Amino acid sequence: MSEAVLQILLVLAYLAIGLIAITFPIYAISVNYLPQEKTESEKERKKRIEKLRKNIAKLTDELSGEKEDAERVSKIRVQIERYKTELEGTELRADYLTAKGAVRNPIIKLVLALLTAGIGIHFWTIDELSLVIIFGFVSGGLSVAALYNLYKTVTAVEYAALRPARTIDFIVEFSLPKSKEKIKVNKASELKMVFGTIEAAVENLTMIAEFPSELEIPVEEEPTAGSTLECVTTSRFPEKTVILYERPFFPRNITTTMNFGILPKKVGQHIIEFCISGKGIREITEEFVVTVVK
Repeated sequence: MSEAVLQILLVLAYLAIGLIAITFPIYAISVNYLPQEKTESEKERKKRIEKLRKNIAKLTDELSGEKEDAERVSKIRVQIERYKTELEGTELRADYLTAKGAVRNPIIKLVLALLTAGIGIHFWTIDELSLVIIFGFVSGGLSVAALYNLYKTVTAVEYAALRPARTIDFIVEFSLPKSKEKIKVNKASELKMVFGTIEAAVENLTMIAEFPSELEIPVEEEPTAGSTLECVTTSRFPEKTVILYERPFFPRNITTTMNFGILPKKVGQHIIEFCISGKGIREITEEFVVTVVK
């Protein structure tokens, strides 16, 4: 039994030494992705926090209206707590790519694991089996914690390597004539869309706008290109009209305005979907709701 315990301690000691040896090469790889991932993760984190807060607020409102249904109240409370935990624990994935996350934290755990394994071996030599087992468990726990840390670093590297090169924050604004919130059915109107970015120039920019059949775009009102650099194509289908805007190079600090002539055919709220994409950037989707009244 004591021999087996000694072998386990030796394995833990060798494991700690081996993991320390691979920690620095992992960091050498991870640091290459750090600048990009730092910027991208901060954007994602802000969006995620905003979404979680909205979910918490929505569920809290639902909770106030479900006083009589104990089961429903319980489920909502569980969801709220889960979202709050995630909100509080949201952290940057980029932390695992830094010297602190990729080197310092796992090295500290591994050195302590090696030290406790050595102490356990010392107690084995003086036949203190209970202390040997205690230090063996501590060493094993520290090694597992260090392995988890290294795993998070490797997955962060993988995520950064596979993600698109960057995201771009586009400014996208919509407006109806005279800042109206509603338009009348069977009465021609105009929707203005302004979009651009101050972050960086984008190659092969594509913007797709999908108009439902309830918002007809008359042939004479189809948008046209404003310059030789722009290309606008309109495709008509029974259920929707799709407008494609393309530009080989879209500079930063420049906004583009597109005017869409629309003829509402049905009362109600109708969603126009917009999608912006380009070389090396993530797809951006926006929606604009048009309210049509009699």
